[in-house]
Amino acid sequence: MSFSFAFPEPPAPPAPLAHLLASSAPLGLEYSLAVSYIDELESQIGLLDETIASLQLRRADLLQSVKVHRAALSPIRRLPPEILGEIFSLVVRATFHSYTAEKTPLTKHAPWLFTRVCRYWSAVALSNSALWSTILRDHDHTEKNPGALPLTKLCLERSGNVPLNVTIYQEMGVSDPHLVVFDTVLASSTRWGRVKLHVLSDFSWTYALLQQLTSNHRGFSALTTLLMSVDMSLPPGLSFDDGLWNVFAIAPQLRTLQAHCWDQHHLIRPPFSLPWHQLTRVSATFTTNTEALSVFRNMSNIVQCWFIFVENELLPTHYSTIRLPHLRSLALQIQIELSGGPVETLGKHTSLLDFLETPCLHSLTTDGTADEEAVLGLITRSDCSASLASFHFRTSIHHDSLLHLLQRMPHLTSLKLENFDGTLLPRSSVPVFVQAFSSQWLDTAQEIHLDHRQVLHVRIVDEQWDEQDACDMTRQLVSNQEHGLFITVSAIPDFLDIFCADFD
Repeated sequence: MSFSFAFPEPPAPPAPLAHLLASSAPLGLEYSLAVSYIDELESQIGLLDETIASLQLRRADLLQSVKVHRAALSPIRRLPPEILGEIFSLVVRATFHSYTAEKTPLTKHAPWLFTRVCRYWSAVALSNSALWSTILRDHDHTEKNPGALPLTKLCLERSGNVPLNVTIYQEMGVSDPHLVVFDTVLASSTRWGRVKLHVLSDFSWTYALLQQLTSNHRGFSALTTLLMSVDMSLPPGLSFDDGLWNVFAIAPQLRTLQAHCWDQHHLIRPPFSLPWHQLTRVSATFTTNTEALSVFRNMSNIVQCWFIFVENELLPTHYSTIRLPHLRSLALQIQIELSGGPVETLGKHTSLLDFLETPCLHSLTTDGTADEEAVLGLITRSDCSASLASFHFRTSIHHDSLLHLLQRMPHLTSLKLENFDGTLLPRSSVPVFVQAFSSQWLDTAQEIHLDHRQVLHVRIVDEQWDEQDACDMTRQLVSNQEHGLFITVSAIPDFLDIFCADFD
């Protein structure tokens, strides 16, 4: 393809105008000739502008054609369907993980969006059953999507026999159309693999939804994960059926349970007996540490356990040591009451750790539920110093006791300490505790061969500090990194919140 353009030569100025350029005052004839000549030049400039505009449009068309054809050669166009399908899966997971009501209708997002890009993407998306296995039932916004029922049926059809990832979200009332759609999903309960149940509504609507769930007679034979956050507030004279949750308790493949429950006053124990024998991972709420302790007794197969409660009671001394031979991750947290009441002060004989033996413990988090003495007792009794790699600790900090405790954890790779409550504020360039801990760790590291030396990441929080001062302190400690010690000092809390975290 070739293009040629012919531009006229600019007209020569009339002879009299040569004299004009050398004079200061044009004569009448010279003036008229100059005006005519300028008009002719401007006319040619206009023609050139039109030609340039036309060429610019042509250039834009060519650039767009280049862009389109270059996109056709993009590496993502040549990805095998298996890899493209994995990428699609990551996008779908992120889409539903960050779900908000503003994202409705979901047809504007993945996986529906993949079917509208090109034939290849559409074919890959439609052939990947797992992309369509995430079913979101937002009962607060179903009325905004009149196509909810046919779209739900289409997802169930496209997902084939893949286990379903079902989210049931409700903070307001439920009307009949909502339950009709949900009943369609419930008809495939034997395919439910992961369920997230988030119900914060008035009891009458909560009961309608839960009753529909628990009256299901098909069972949940494929269910492996149940994440439940439910408001259990009851009007006077009403109570839950004791057998309400048995439909989940007998799910044979269920291994992970998050059961966060509360009423109008505070966190409460789930309205069913725990543990279920098949569980290996449990996150649950309780009113007191005494309730939590009673559950530990029958959890010999547990691998990961997160417990949160409102009150630290004096625990009964007649409890014998509870051995948890498979427990690798333990997190205990005390929560301020929902009504705004004060948290019980941590005192002697209130720590659940005093009653546990965990020989394989890998990760320990205590948030207002244990002091240094209780943690040291657990490590000594369990002989788990060789396996303990992650320790997150928040309670009243005693520097000497904490340094002594950390000496018993030689294999840590992650350490988080909160909150020093002003005691970390330095009287010198480096706080005494930070200096002592660094020296203690570096002395121990020198005794270990470089090839076997652990790398330890430490976050130390004192909320009384100014964050800029904390950042300056962190920079002063950079020299420790060459020995494998990475210390971050901060004034900003950064601790696991069991109540808000998904137990996935």
